Amino acid sequence: MAVAGAMIVAGAACASHDDARPHLPPTATGKAAKVPAKPGKATVKPVKDCARQPAPGRVNRSGYGMDYTVGAVYVEVAPFGGGDATCTMMGKSGPADPQVPGDTLLLSFAATGGRGAQIEFSSIAFTGGIPPVNGTVVTPGPLTQALDATVGVSLDGKYLSSSQCTVSFAEVTRRRTAGRFECPSAQPWTANPFDPTDDVDYDAAAQPSGPAEASLSGWFELKH
Repeated sequence: MAVAGAMIVAGAACASHDDARPHLPPTATGKAAKVPAKPGKATVKPVKDCARQPAPGRVNRSGYGMDYTVGAVYVEVAPFGGGDATCTMMGKSGPADPQVPGDTLLLSFAATGGRGAQIEFSSIAFTGGIPPVNGTVVTPGPLTQALDATVGVSLDGKYLSSSQCTVSFAEVTRRRTAGRFECPSAQPWTANPFDPTDDVDYDAAAQPSGPAEASLSGWFELKH
């Protein structure tokens, strides 16, 4: 269903991530052949660039055709208790198709130096959880209630993650997906899925390493 001139607000507390365990970023294979095999450099931007609202368009909730090969995310990290907020831009990474096991959609971005970001939400919640009727896909109505979301960001050797985030979609089509995310607080984690040198057993040690220390926010845009 088309949505014009406004963002669709999605909500927090990912039900499938009670342990908030971060995903390993996917590897570019198969459909992702056109995605850059190696991440580019992260670019530091003015903080105001992370506050932008993506241009609105049509939001298609079918969950099909979401194959994107280029794009970027702008991530603002605002430390608690003082310290300057930063805005960092990183490019698209991982497979073109964002679907991963567990009925999940995962938008992944990466840069050199173990930097990266991922935005994760339930594909069932996004599509409305409506099964096909007599082999025909049923189009869900407007996205009017909260979706589950988890956001993780790796910068300067630290991985911050939160399952208490909001996500808003300006457009979701075969051509383009864009939106914003907001996380009031994020905790550091022992395992950094974007840094292969962290030498951590992910199954045994994927847990917070300290209290919440920053808020995360920003926007993303992906294109076919």
